Amino acid sequence: LEHASLSAKYTFLMQTNLTLMANFVTNRFMGAAGVYNGLLWDTNHGVAQPSAGYFTLKTDSKQKFSGKLYVGGNTLSFAGVLDVGGLGVAKEVKRKGKDSLWVTVQLALDGSDQVSGLVSSTNWTATLAGDRAGFNLGQPATAYAGTYTLILSGTNAAGSPAGESYAVVMVGLDGKVKASGGLAEGAGNKALKLTSITTSLSADGAWPFYVPAYKG
Repeated sequence: LEHASLSAKYTFLMQTNLTLMANFVTNRFMGAAGVYNGLLWDTNHGVAQPSAGYFTLKTDSKQKFSGKLYVGGNTLSFAGVLDVGGLGVAKEVKRKGKDSLWVTVQLALDGSDQVSGLVSSTNWTATLAGDRAGFNLGQPATAYAGTYTLILSGTNAAGSPAGESYAVVMVGLDGKVKASGGLAEGAGNKALKLTSITTSLSADGAWPFYVPAYKG
């Protein structure tokens, strides 16, 4: 009789003359441990302020994970434990004056350095996707470090700004990246500022660009 278990512990009833043969796999969480950054959005109803945002997630070799969600104008902490397949369900994330959020993460253990999952409320479900931070001062982002200019073109859609937003993007040798500039809304001294959350590049240079729009 063969049996596979995704639990780190396996309990069974010992019987007389029972022969047990166990096959133990390498701890894949050692190679996947690190900090992951990414975005979340409702794939069914599009990007919207209440259900779109940014997340950061930290995992370790003991299958524990913790992180923060930046969504709906709030910064929320979450944590949980991954099973041996890399799947984890965080504890209930409570929000003041709003319904709770539920976070499910799936850590890829195939060497792709990616994480996926879902963030759900009573009114929406958002897809979560991100990459592991690929650089630090010991492994510098030499090919990407520098200062860049970013232009966000406007649209002709009703209610949308027709002008162009801009930002200066700074990438450090440690892979940290941040953008700051101005939005097309407003003019002169009344122009709205654009300031992204400081995050990290992935090993292939991907950047989860997120600018908080509102608070509360």
